[in-house]
Amino acid sequence: MGYISACSIPNIIRRGKNYYLHFRLPNKKFFRASLGCDSAERTRYILTRLSLFISLVKSDRMEL
Repeated sequence: MGYISACSIPNIIRRGKNYYLHFRLPNKKFFRASLGCDSAERTRYILTRLSLFISLVKSDRMEL
């Protein structure tokens, strides 16, 4: 069952008050991890720090 994220930040899902990092891995499975925050501003800050690593994992140049 799918759902629509109420968040407009790429690779981020908001469920209730919590924000989650969510993207597809090269092996077609999904990765989801809580960012441990409930602020959109803090989520954007965390995502800017993680964006390089996310792109490396998505391109299969780095393993989780």
